[in-house]
Amino acid sequence: MDALIVPEDYRPPNGTLLKARGLQYAVEQRRNTWNQKPGRTFIVHFDEESVMVPGEMRKLIHGLSLTTKRILEGPIYYPLDYMDASPLCRAMEANRPMGCYECRHVMESGAPLHLHGSNLVIEESLENEIGWDIGCLEGQPFIAEDYVFGMKAFIKYGKGVFGWHGCVMLEQPPFSVRSAFKQRYRWIFGVLQGLSALNTNPMYLSLPRRTRLSLEWGTRYRLGTFALGSVAGILSALVFPVFLSQALDYLAAGREAPLSALGSAWLAFLGVMWLGATFIGAWHNLADSGLDRWNRAAEIALAVLIAPVAGIVESSAALWAVKDWALGKREVAWVPTPKTKQADLATIGSGE
Repeated sequence: MDALIVPEDYRPPNGTLLKARGLQYAVEQRRNTWNQKPGRTFIVHFDEESVMVPGEMRKLIHGLSLTTKRILEGPIYYPLDYMDASPLCRAMEANRPMGCYECRHVMESGAPLHLHGSNLVIEESLENEIGWDIGCLEGQPFIAEDYVFGMKAFIKYGKGVFGWHGCVMLEQPPFSVRSAFKQRYRWIFGVLQGLSALNTNPMYLSLPRRTRLSLEWGTRYRLGTFALGSVAGILSALVFPVFLSQALDYLAAGREAPLSALGSAWLAFLGVMWLGATFIGAWHNLADSGLDRWNRAAEIALAVLIAPVAGIVESSAALWAVKDWALGKREVAWVPTPKTKQADLATIGSGE
């Protein structure tokens, strides 16, 4: 095994900071033939706690030997240290495997509305060419370097470079609601940074207007619906008890229900779809958690039960990020999500 240590005084030409700085250092070393291998080579990006089991790794190697794509992603599930996370965090993570289905559509369609930096596989020659020296925005480092890289690749090579390898990476949920909130905040704030930077890129501005509108407003729609989910959730929490009380009164009196049969059926359908998505996400997360079937069933039931609260908390982080951006905040504070329970407790104690 060979490893790189980023020198403390290393500065990329464009002044890139944070995670992208380390990635750019690796690019520069590879350009100088470090760790060079014969034939077509791919770089697999993952977080420090990420695990890919041997069977999935074999599938990945086989898929990469046949693919013509140059940037690929796969699903991420969150069973590691599962029971060390708070119940609310575990319920929040139940949303993420379902997001992988949407991620697959994004990658296969070649429209990089988002790109997650873990379980990201990039052909070495492409990564060396584009690099990670993405600079800063208004003096602040980018905190969604994966999104910026994906857009740079799209601008240069179009949608044909993107694909889906489909091999599962296992990771861990944040341990505390505080860490989960800050993580979601960074995601949204980082993408808003990337969107802002796009409009200063001459190559991006030379793309057809229809293409630019599709990329920008597709991304803004995703951010907007995520952020407004907290508003919808809070309003629903306020209205639901009143609605339920009225419905029971109407049923007890034998009168017609407040909503028509069609309206009730539509609400029931949406509820089943939403809770069903939480069920499927929790099932994916728990499949490799090491719990027995009864504890897995109990955990899935708990995730579904507290999904309304988890959804409000999660989308509130997105709303907070959008609010800060709209009010002109541009300063970033990037603290990686703690990877151990002890580290998480330490950040809470230090006020970070």
